[in-house]
Amino acid sequence: MPKAMNLNGKGPATPRLAQTPPCTPIDESPQHCVIQSPVTWKELKGLLVEVIHVLREAKPNTSTDPVTREELKDHLALLIDCIKRAYRETTERLQALLAECTITYDLLWALFKPGQPICTSCRGSGKPRSLIYDSSENKKTKQGVEYFELTGRYFDFDGEVFGEVESRVSIFKFHGAVPISKLAAFPLQYHPTREAMEKHLRKCGQRFIKMMASHHCHYQGVAFFEGKDGIRQQTVDGRIMVDASRFRKVNPGYPKLQDRIAVIDVWGGTATDDFRERVKCTGKSPDKLTGDELLVCSPTVLGFSLGNKFWGEFAIDNIRKIDWLPEAFDRLVLPAGRKDIVMALGESRMGEGKEGRFDDFITNKGRGLIVLLSGPPGVGKTLTAEALSERLQSPLYSISAGQLSSDAAVLDVQLDQVFTTASHWKALLLLDEAEVFLTQRSSEIIDRNRLVATFLHKLEYFEGILFLTTNQPGGLDAAILNRIHLSLQYSDLGYEARKKIFEQFLRKDCGLKVSLDDRQLAALAQVTINGRQIKNTMSIACTIAAKVGELRFDHVRSALTVNGYSVPDVGMAHERDELYE
Repeated sequence: MPKAMNLNGKGPATPRLAQTPPCTPIDESPQHCVIQSPVTWKELKGLLVEVIHVLREAKPNTSTDPVTREELKDHLALLIDCIKRAYRETTERLQALLAECTITYDLLWALFKPGQPICTSCRGSGKPRSLIYDSSENKKTKQGVEYFELTGRYFDFDGEVFGEVESRVSIFKFHGAVPISKLAAFPLQYHPTREAMEKHLRKCGQRFIKMMASHHCHYQGVAFFEGKDGIRQQTVDGRIMVDASRFRKVNPGYPKLQDRIAVIDVWGGTATDDFRERVKCTGKSPDKLTGDELLVCSPTVLGFSLGNKFWGEFAIDNIRKIDWLPEAFDRLVLPAGRKDIVMALGESRMGEGKEGRFDDFITNKGRGLIVLLSGPPGVGKTLTAEALSERLQSPLYSISAGQLSSDAAVLDVQLDQVFTTASHWKALLLLDEAEVFLTQRSSEIIDRNRLVATFLHKLEYFEGILFLTTNQPGGLDAAILNRIHLSLQYSDLGYEARKKIFEQFLRKDCGLKVSLDDRQLAALAQVTINGRQIKNTMSIACTIAAKVGELRFDHVRSALTVNGYSVPDVGMAHERDELYE
């Protein structure tokens, strides 16, 4: 089938047909029309698919030599009349169906017009999207199931280049007439709320262009990753990094990056050698797209979920700005002096300038800030990094040691990827449960020695802020300790710390009226639990209280009791008891 018209209105040259004998006088009556040309029906039908939509407006071209003009007009008029006669029944059926906004499977080929926008949905997210229709073909699966395959184009960015990408949509065979808008793909003009949908798609296109650079955003919805075994979906509700460039480096074999065509160098405006001829057909930079071209921009962007540790595609519809919580750092239960130091170091290292920063004697070595947070679980180690991230409004890239390999060679590659990514995003990096990389080396455990040595080498060249957490502050390797800029040791929470944490959770807006007095709060603070356990307790208590719409002392006490904790009677507790410090 001939190539479809491109977005800029230029189409490929019309394929040459076999030469025909010179025109001869013809019978004006077309009742016994015979086509005297070796044009096969298949070729003719392919061409007719392109022109049947404009057949009513078709007129003979008169800009030819006056000598042959009338003769050619007669032949063209006859051809047009023959086509109209041949397709009269089809046209009448089609018009009747379209008047009801319905279509049958056998007439799908006549529904779509090359170069027009079609409406379909993203396979991974289910969100609406649009393509420029190019061509179609009837096919069968290996099981013999018939389907109608459409081929279209859309604009995308793969981290290096911007341009058109080909996409296919299948409509499986159906019986009878069905509403056009119920098809897996249909002309955008038949959308029930066409104007609203076009406005929505253009807005998504504008956002897509703006997100071609790296962006830190909030995402709520389904994200997906297309692997060899198909599409893997994951629900995400949290912070993400939109970064096609970094995605490409980490996932070079991703299918979407292999299918690109007609690409344009975004920054240089030049075409790549492999696709130079196709690129000439678009010749557009991202910021020069027209309103109609914005309709067919990709509905997804490539990026990484910081919470789910998931590289994938994220629907633009589900992306919004981050609601930062700078007050989280103020609520952090730490001695004031420690908080000031952490804040000052964070602001200095994350600032754009180089004031207060220095290299090792070796260039590009020792530029990072390494902070060791040690102490028992639930005392605020991880929260320290999270709260600083909120105050600095910087991404927090957290990873657990359990997610890294125990093979030194693989670990080297993983750390290089993690450290490079964190530096690229100017993110705070949190390595949780890092004991395996911090423990003192021994001649008896060679494999662990390799891990520590590999980690030590990578630390030397990391340029960002790295928080290391451990529950085992003793027995750390001397070489690691020498590279720690700040070491903060956390102890079990005392009475005042527990009371403050309870107060903070009670002040949070959970949609319930809170009815606890100071004496009841004092009783709760005497229970020896850590911060994470307090959080879990309050979560359970709020769930119980939701039935009555009011959070009371007995709800919190029940949540503690069910987990095996004993709560002293109110009145027995003191506002401040030195035994609990």
